[in-house]
Amino acid sequence: MEILDFETNFETAAKSFLATHLSSFTSLQYVSSLDQSVFTIPRVEINAELQGADDPPTFDSQSRLNYSQYSLNFLLRIVTDASDDRTIATSGLTSSEFHRRIRREVREAMLLSSTNFTDTNLEYYEVKYMRPTGTDYEVDGDLAISTLSYEIKFCTKPDEWD
Repeated sequence: MEILDFETNFETAAKSFLATHLSSFTSLQYVSSLDQSVFTIPRVEINAELQGADDPPTFDSQSRLNYSQYSLNFLLRIVTDASDDRTIATSGLTSSEFHRRIRREVREAMLLSSTNFTDTNLEYYEVKYMRPTGTDYEVDGDLAISTLSYEIKFCTKPDEWD
């Protein structure tokens, strides 16, 4: 059942709206948790981690008792080249400015008032609650890495169960 592949569905939806929102960054790659075959930078890594179901279970459209409310830890990791301190030709920014701008625009895409998780890109679920829970920043060798964390609470749509 596609409805139970929570991680893939949320990561795919995020790839879609982030690519639209950050379309000015033409070299930026969007990578979900299981699509790690080729390492390219700059990139936004998208990772959805199911935290569990919330009580009580509810009845779906076929009168079956199922859990329908879930919590998700949602991580967006921005990875850029920290060693390249010359101006990046496509953006006119230094590498640190480039990283900060991507981070700012990812946060903007994740605002409650932004068009992010919608019926169009997230067909099985309805996001009920979303809040930023923190940011971690590090420089690892030549890589600048910012990890933005979000808590998401969502429910499955009763009419989407097979």
